Amino acid sequence: MKRNRFEMEILKHRLLVDPNYANNTWKILEHAIMDILTNHKLGTLSFENLYRHAYEMVLHNFGEKLYSGIVTTMTSHLSGISKLIEDAQEEFFLEELNQRWADHNKALQMILNILMYMEIAFIPRTHKTPILELGFNLWRDIVMPRTRLRDTLLELVYRERNGEVINRELMRNIIKMLKDLGSSVYDEDFEQPFLEVSADFYSLNSSLSLIENMALLDMIVNDKYEDLGMQYNLFRRVPAGLSIVRDVLNLYIWDTGKQLVADLERLKDPVNFVQCLLDLKDKFDKNISLEFNNDNTFQNALNSSFEYFINLKPSSPEFISLFVDDKLRKGLKGLSEDGVEVLLDRVMMLFRYLQKKDMFEMYYSLHLANRLSSGKTISIGDERSLIDKLKTECRCQFTSKLEGMLIDMKTSQDTSVGGED
Repeated sequence: MKRNRFEMEILKHRLLVDPNYANNTWKILEHAIMDILTNHKLGTLSFENLYRHAYEMVLHNFGEKLYSGIVTTMTSHLSGISKLIEDAQEEFFLEELNQRWADHNKALQMILNILMYMEIAFIPRTHKTPILELGFNLWRDIVMPRTRLRDTLLELVYRERNGEVINRELMRNIIKMLKDLGSSVYDEDFEQPFLEVSADFYSLNSSLSLIENMALLDMIVNDKYEDLGMQYNLFRRVPAGLSIVRDVLNLYIWDTGKQLVADLERLKDPVNFVQCLLDLKDKFDKNISLEFNNDNTFQNALNSSFEYFINLKPSSPEFISLFVDDKLRKGLKGLSEDGVEVLLDRVMMLFRYLQKKDMFEMYYSLHLANRLSSGKTISIGDERSLIDKLKTECRCQFTSKLEGMLIDMKTSQDTSVGGED
């Protein structure tokens, strides 16, 4: 009964609606929406008032009028925007397009907030296109100067490859717009044409131009993950493209590593030196994971580079052992069991790069003996864990000596306790 009474009240309320209600309310919303599209701000009415007007239009079954009015208003506005972009001079074309696209996105979000009730109550039920998607589709169909934009982007690629400096931030924003408008737009308007001209370029040039090498290098140095990921996805479709990107990465790793092992100040602190090696490896692992899709060829290049420059320094085996010594004396305090295992695994990663593993074995034996004899080790369990890891990497003769040291220490401790008893 309560439900029937509630439904009757709604019906009664609907019957009392002014015959001019729909037109009058839409005029209020139309004016506000045009103000948002043009000036990117609300007019005289508050957000709450505008939301209530849109809510009540849907509630009183005028959702269709509201939706069609939105389409008409946006279409009219975007036709004017299209003309402004079309009239833009060549040097300002991309800037104008980028700014208008940013304004359009801001306006769409404001309009969506006002029409949120229609978005959740009317659009799904009537199978209409959601507001944001509608705004993107209208922009694509009315505003997008597709041929001019494609030619402009390819011209920028050509100019950069021939030594000119271009606005990469602007180009990245435009390419993101293409992706936002749908994969088909991005594929047709940029990726496929780009791959075609790139194939022609690489057939005539054995390597990237200096400026493009520098652009890739800048992305790697400054951790521009999104840009590098985009470069990877594009160049992997070009013959020999990935090998060139990989060479740039490899040369940078070599150069960075050589600078590190030649830094006399850093070499004064072996523990800090090894920590820098680990941090550098983490950085490049992140590069390969986030930007290069964990490509094995990039990982192999990274391993090869690290092996090269770590072994440039004859003291690397001793320094890695000193790093372990520092951690097993005091540096593992506060770490969880999993954290300790991660750190020991990272040490083993550096150990694998060493060509003179016997030198590490010698220093490690000395440092272990000193830790055990002085009672300075934090945990016998952690000592044994690292020895087990070494056992899987090198000859048993070495690890058997280390295991013997731990057994001797345990026996000594047991004898000492027994004597006290």
